[in-house]
Amino acid sequence: MSTKQLQQYVSENFEQQENGYISRKRAAVYIRYSSENQRDGYSVEYQLDECQKYIDDNGLVFMKAYIDEAVSGKSANNRTAFFEMLADVKNGLYDCVVVYKYSRFARNLVEATIYRQQIEKAGAQLISAMERIDDTTPEGRMMRNIIMVMDEYYSDNLATFVQSAQYLAAKNGKVMGGGAPIGLKHNDKGTFDIVESEAEIIRLIFSMFADGVSQADILRSLDELGYLTRDGIPFKSSTFRGILRNPKYIGRYELEIKGYEKVINEDAFDAIIDKQTWQRVQMRLAEKEAKKEPRPRLKKRSYPLTGKAFCGCCKSPFIGSAKGSNKNGVRTEYNYYVCKGKDDKRVCDNKNIRKEMLENYVFSQIREHILNKDIIEKIAGEIYEILNDGKKPTAESLKQLHAEKRKIDKKLEVLLDAFIDGDLPKSVLNKKSASLNEQSAALEKQIMRAEVANATAITPEKVKEHLLKMMYNLESGDAALQKTVVEQTVKKIIIHKERVEVILQVAAENISPATHKELPARTVENARNIRDNKR
Repeated sequence: MSTKQLQQYVSENFEQQENGYISRKRAAVYIRYSSENQRDGYSVEYQLDECQKYIDDNGLVFMKAYIDEAVSGKSANNRTAFFEMLADVKNGLYDCVVVYKYSRFARNLVEATIYRQQIEKAGAQLISAMERIDDTTPEGRMMRNIIMVMDEYYSDNLATFVQSAQYLAAKNGKVMGGGAPIGLKHNDKGTFDIVESEAEIIRLIFSMFADGVSQADILRSLDELGYLTRDGIPFKSSTFRGILRNPKYIGRYELEIKGYEKVINEDAFDAIIDKQTWQRVQMRLAEKEAKKEPRPRLKKRSYPLTGKAFCGCCKSPFIGSAKGSNKNGVRTEYNYYVCKGKDDKRVCDNKNIRKEMLENYVFSQIREHILNKDIIEKIAGEIYEILNDGKKPTAESLKQLHAEKRKIDKKLEVLLDAFIDGDLPKSVLNKKSASLNEQSAALEKQIMRAEVANATAITPEKVKEHLLKMMYNLESGDAALQKTVVEQTVKKIIIHKERVEVILQVAAENISPATHKELPARTVENARNIRDNKR
């Protein structure tokens, strides 16, 4: 490198002060531009120009600009460039992040605080090019937070303003967003115009339905005439009812906005259907709804043993199955676990087993061998020993780390005192302090990890608390909670033609298989034991 090139490099990257040259701060620029900026004039170019000007005026080195376009400042979600910038700051690429205004960084005070702290923790600084605040002082930090609170207030007010503007526009006859239904199209006046080629389809549908023609016959007629939807497919019953209920076809516009009364504009635009035909259609729809009898449906059942229960004959899983019957107007529902090989492939002749019978038996085995208070005490200790085998308690490790950190901090103090007293050359100070600072930083990371581990450390009490909660969940009758307990306690359930085997994850002793005939008896006996224990 020539002398001239070296001088240029130094002038670009270092700043001369009385005691020599210091490295110039590396600056990243973050720019957010959204549709709301069209009103306040904060274009990408304008923000970048102002940030660049601040960087030049303050002797910083511009490194890179991160730009998010068409995103809101209310939340950091979906801001790709924002998170790329944060990652680079954490990797030590920059000394500061410059934004046009704090509102470009975030308009949500909670998120703004979290991400600003992440930047500062990485040793960098967040700077507003237009809001010249010294946030190294308590007063400056308070002022910065006040600005951010006001930005969030502005964002909330902006949303309220938009809703208010939509409401007033709708009250004045404007159509606010949403697609135009078949037969209509948007116009420059903010309302709808009729599309005659499609309107004749709508008139035919309304006319035929008002005259008593069935839905199936109307759809058949549309097919024969070759009429298609805008998507180029035949009309279906799902779109048919939506057409008959749509008030836009009589020129009525309706809009609901949260916090405002419903907007209803009669004769807001030209109607395709006259109001008399509309009324006839609505009356017929109401009559059809009134005649409909609610069809009794089987309740949706949850089968908590699925995924654990398997056939002892063909190895296929046992799955839940519900059947119902109507006798003398009374509907009865039966729920079973059935072999999938029998149900799907027709290759297995294993028996179906009643849902309540199998579940009660499996739950009784869980209670007897794992989830009762005597065994929970023993299992909690065993699980703790397994999880912490060969490990020192986290609290003790954390104490040792803090002690090591204090020793290094003390050594740094001694070095500094020696340098101040003139007993230690600066070169020696720099070399030794660099090594100690490196050790100190490594210990800081270890302490942080240990503190997190300590907060979430497994203890016998926590294991016991978890097992007791599982016991109560099993008794709750809630199928979703019972499923969770089964997942954690049952390894496998094997259903043979004449017996059932339950293999648990943790059990003090082997469980002898029960025959199908024994299931109800064992369940009753276990229920008595549980009732006696509760007393």
